[in-house]
Amino acid sequence: MKQKLTYHSTANRQLLLFFAGWGMDANPFETLRRESYDVMVVWDYSTDSFDTKQLDGYSEICIMAWSFGVYEAATFIRKHPRLPVTRTIAVNGTLSPVDDEKGIPQAIFNGTLENMSERNLAKFYRRMCIDSSVYADFCASAPQRPVDELSHELSVIGASAQSAPNFSPDEWDVVYISASDRIIPTANQHNAWSGHKNIKALNAGHLVDFNEILKHELIDKRLVANRFEGSQNTYDTHATVQKLMAEHLADLTANAIPQGKPVDDMLEIGVGSGLFTRCYLERMTPKRLTLCDLGNIPESLPGTHIKRDGELYVKELPADSFDVVTSASTIQWFNSVGAFMAECHRILHRDGLLSLSTFGPATFKELSRHLSNPLEYPSAEALIHMSAGKFSIIAVEESIETIEFESTAKLLEHMRLTGVNATSSDARSSISAVRNILREGHTSLTYNPIYILLKKL
Repeated sequence: MKQKLTYHSTANRQLLLFFAGWGMDANPFETLRRESYDVMVVWDYSTDSFDTKQLDGYSEICIMAWSFGVYEAATFIRKHPRLPVTRTIAVNGTLSPVDDEKGIPQAIFNGTLENMSERNLAKFYRRMCIDSSVYADFCASAPQRPVDELSHELSVIGASAQSAPNFSPDEWDVVYISASDRIIPTANQHNAWSGHKNIKALNAGHLVDFNEILKHELIDKRLVANRFEGSQNTYDTHATVQKLMAEHLADLTANAIPQGKPVDDMLEIGVGSGLFTRCYLERMTPKRLTLCDLGNIPESLPGTHIKRDGELYVKELPADSFDVVTSASTIQWFNSVGAFMAECHRILHRDGLLSLSTFGPATFKELSRHLSNPLEYPSAEALIHMSAGKFSIIAVEESIETIEFESTAKLLEHMRLTGVNATSSDARSSISAVRNILREGHTSLTYNPIYILLKKL
């Protein structure tokens, strides 16, 4: 493998690791960007060598893989299980790269390999693109690799595919499939990912707009921390729905603990202003309490304070170390809720309790079309699927809460004072969204609270 850090900022501690498809180098992907992430492009799968030292210093790694890069990324992840990977995104690729039903059909693969030439390579690149405009953009930054090198790479991939490990589709958080893919047939991709709970359709060819996907798939956690720290002094006063949610989750959590059973060790992720913390401490008294948040934790709160990203902090904790893990109105900001729940399962004692509240897909339904980068909220069904095989369900509840405001200006003020739309730092897009919301005169805001309580199996 070859690897290149195509974007770097000394302030970044998160990395996007992009596995390109066959025949590529870093050139077509030099413009990949996501705020608060460095970007490293990986290509040339003629060897499996990788300099993991270049990953040192990153607290979080998110992987996006495209085409044959999906299979190569899955192999890489299995070889390096201790890397702090929190999200995996597959785009127009499968875990069976050469397969008549779940990848590129064997005959087409053989024909491509046997008839490799500059002319046929150009045809391949043209077939990747849905139209002439996409092809022209690709050609402006096309890979610069000799045909004999590409032929060798393809033969290595083909040989490797003959003994491909049995990868689980559920190891990938989200799968994108183009409706007009002329490289890996769209139908074969659907066969390969059959049963996956998070498949998204693209109106594109094999080559897609990766930056558009990144806007929706990776959380800018630095922005989240800044927005919520900025609203910490006003949050409790204005977060009326969140206050109701905190009270209800505290009741559910306390009631789920058998009467008389002590809570020795409890962990809360996403403390914020301490609104939820104060609620459950009125109902239960853990002997040892650990509070974790991206931002500063109020000094008035008891327990051990950990200023860390909760998704990453749980990965570092020893197994079987907590009686209760809880989080209120936070997990929607994680890159992978499923991976977080799996780590919670690991760190909980047997029969330990995981109690969560978050927001469902109906949240901000009035405004989502105006927002430049709306947050994608998990459904209750998706959360249940993520817990399958690890937890038994104690309770799942869902509701719709609508707040009415005196004016659109008051609605926008509510969002600012609670930090609830910390998804985009682009000033131009934010101004445009505000103008559209004001023009349409929205005065109501919908929240879709979800509560889920789980017991470790």
